[in-house]
Amino acid sequence: MHFLILIAVVSSSIATVAGAPSLLMSTSDHNIKSRSITECKNLELGPQYMKIPSEVVAWCPDSSGPMYPSMQYTSLDLTLCIANDFGQLAARDMGGFAGSCKSLSLDGSILHASCATGKHNEFKDTTIDLNSFLENDNSVLHCGSHYAKILGRTGPF
Repeated sequence: MHFLILIAVVSSSIATVAGAPSLLMSTSDHNIKSRSITECKNLELGPQYMKIPSEVVAWCPDSSGPMYPSMQYTSLDLTLCIANDFGQLAARDMGGFAGSCKSLSLDGSILHASCATGKHNEFKDTTIDLNSFLENDNSVLHCGSHYAKILGRTGPF
């Protein structure tokens, strides 16, 4: 059984709102196969049937098998991972960005949004690279301690 130990890295140069923890972390178990989401296929935002625009879904490889990897289709609500800091998207645990951002779109791993700045009816276009904080842990997307739901499996290829 593998244990994943997540350690939040907090420094005085990283500002957090209301003491919310940063999503910068490391793993200490060398057996965990945590990789970039660039290996995932068909990364998309809130497919029509899900009706949750802040949900990201993807097919990600699982290399834990002896010879042939399989794929899992997973879904993760990005409101658990991203905050709106006065019109700027930022990786933050339980950020809840979707409540103050609109016009969400995904271009590769770059999330685009128009977010409220805190000034009267003012919105600002902003982006964040999901690769900077999302990981593929043996075919399951996650940010910090938040793991995606598994929607389907396939494989080996």
